[in-house]
Amino acid sequence: MKGLPIFLIMGVLVLGLLLGDPNGATAGSGDNLLTLTGNPPMQAKPPETTDPKTPVDEREQDRIDPGNMIPGMKEITADDHSFPLDHNPPAYREPMFQNDAGMKFVRISPGSFLMGSPTNEPGAKENEELHPYSITKPFYMQITEVTQRQWEMVMGQNPAFFQDLCGPDCPIEKVSWFEAQEFVEILNQKYPHPHLVYRLPYEAEWEYAARAGTQKALYNGDLLNPYNQDFKLDKIAWYWDNSNKRPHPVAQKEPNAWGLFDMLGNVWEWCQEWYDVRYIYGLIDNVEEPSGDKLRVVRGGGWYSFAWRNRCASRDGAEPHLQNGDVGFRLVAEQRPNSTTIDQTAD
Repeated sequence: MKGLPIFLIMGVLVLGLLLGDPNGATAGSGDNLLTLTGNPPMQAKPPETTDPKTPVDEREQDRIDPGNMIPGMKEITADDHSFPLDHNPPAYREPMFQNDAGMKFVRISPGSFLMGSPTNEPGAKENEELHPYSITKPFYMQITEVTQRQWEMVMGQNPAFFQDLCGPDCPIEKVSWFEAQEFVEILNQKYPHPHLVYRLPYEAEWEYAARAGTQKALYNGDLLNPYNQDFKLDKIAWYWDNSNKRPHPVAQKEPNAWGLFDMLGNVWEWCQEWYDVRYIYGLIDNVEEPSGDKLRVVRGGGWYSFAWRNRCASRDGAEPHLQNGDVGFRLVAEQRPNSTTIDQTAD
């Protein structure tokens, strides 16, 4: 019994490091977001009340020719030793490139899809109203979440909580939306590209890329067991029932049909715009910023989330200063305003 108080003290210290702001993000549904203070029993249905001590999962056009590689970029193939070795990637039809920071991107062609979820989808929430959306311009999406190694290469330091327990190829976490924006700014200055500029994805781009042409709850099919372990989700995501309560190196699970890894699970991902339960900031131009709670969109679920939070349509809002051990991000690259095209023949 003499060792018990020390054990309890160590546990409290670890949880304190994992917690960002204990009053941090608040979802539009009224549930608290990303408070890593323990896991309640598995729920028969999503909880209806707000509890500041509950974890994340308890809150709530036509295709165009892909063209050629853009100048000065390295094409990635299945034989490339820098590609994740745990997978033999399929023959993607879209071009890919790797920048000087070691970040790999795949081209996403424009198209239309149904954003959100049907009301009968297991785990669906009222902030996921189904509606048509069109992506009108091509963009490049990073195939993994930004890793600790990539963050340190750009920023010169590593703020991640899971440096020792996970390592440099794990997603960066414990970074706020503002810090992600700082990373984007420095990346564009330190490793500029003549035709592309980096930024966070808008949530419509994020969901369109995550779905990769499917309208299912998961990009590999239906979610069959939303409140416990799900065998389909196991194949593509790290979440509460298979993560051992920590993040994992990127690209260890199966990618979606467009070659994107960990779009569900591992860490939640910051998006560019303000959060609104009605998707208003992604649907209407020149919308004034919110007058009440000013939240930024987070997507994809994470290692601390129950299965039903790791769906293509799952969305939430977080205070932009939030720093938490299950929140990270990935980037997109879009055409520079002064560039003639996003795809040009490589030199």
